[in-house]
Amino acid sequence: MDITEDGVRFWTTRLYSVGDDQWIASQPVDYHGRAARANRARDQQTRLHRAGGRSGSAPTRETVGTPLWPSSAAVPLRATSVVRRAPKEASHVATHETTVFHRGLFLEGPAGRLEASLWTSPQPDPPMRAVVCHPHPLYGGTMHNKVVFQVAKTLHELGLAVLRFNFRGAGLSAGKHDEGRGEVDDVRTVLRFLAQQLPARPVLLAGFSFGAWVGLRVGCTSQGEAEPVAELIGLGLPVNHSDFTYLRDCPQPKLFVQGDRDPYGAPEKLESLVASLPDRHWQQTKLVFVPGADHFFTGQLKAVSQAVRAWLLERHPEFASTPG
Repeated sequence: MDITEDGVRFWTTRLYSVGDDQWIASQPVDYHGRAARANRARDQQTRLHRAGGRSGSAPTRETVGTPLWPSSAAVPLRATSVVRRAPKEASHVATHETTVFHRGLFLEGPAGRLEASLWTSPQPDPPMRAVVCHPHPLYGGTMHNKVVFQVAKTLHELGLAVLRFNFRGAGLSAGKHDEGRGEVDDVRTVLRFLAQQLPARPVLLAGFSFGAWVGLRVGCTSQGEAEPVAELIGLGLPVNHSDFTYLRDCPQPKLFVQGDRDPYGAPEKLESLVASLPDRHWQQTKLVFVPGADHFFTGQLKAVSQAVRAWLLERHPEFASTPG
């Protein structure tokens, strides 16, 4: 659920043979919450802490190397919202004041709940907010797509607060795919939420493939909003079969990152689109082609990160010293 400076808070329905007591199972994790060295035996990764009879009570002892799945009779685990980092000494239960770097949440969208993931900044007042939109959900696109994740990670490393989300009908989000119509409202919902969480800070909106087609359209038409989108990043624009002419009336600074072997976004078509922008908009648009990259930037994610990072540092040199 959350990844904080103290550990991980998680929900589980797994059963443990602990009688009426509560046990907290914890594993070492890396920055993004993956179990450390997944090839190790689970009983080497796992630490079980007896927490007593109430959620949030301090552990009274620690058992290192105890199997996570005991063979005796099991009862449901009741303590489901505790944080552990699994240090050598018995860890403490994190308080609500703990800085949260990752938060899984649901937003109320026009078609029902939208599943989202917010990476906050270690700074109390991050310099910018960002939303990253995922590729086509009918072809497996979700907020966990590798390109979306990589761009979000790059933005977060520069100190931005970053929100990813699943469009309607994707992942755990409610509703059905609406061919880009209702998804526009999904983006607006996310932008409103981010404005409430971190007000008075510029917003950067990024999107990959279908997410670029939908997300950039919202960003371009946000100038009349209370908090308009300030900058745009489009990755893998599917210009071969999607209408991006709305970009001609889009005043924000823009970065486009495209593979030069993208079968859905031919380089010459994207170059023609950028050349058709009015002079005042063309001058604020940067186009980067990643040599040898396909639509999904297979094997080229580092180059995508470098392009995003270089563009943002050129526009915001102060980000270089931002603790991300």
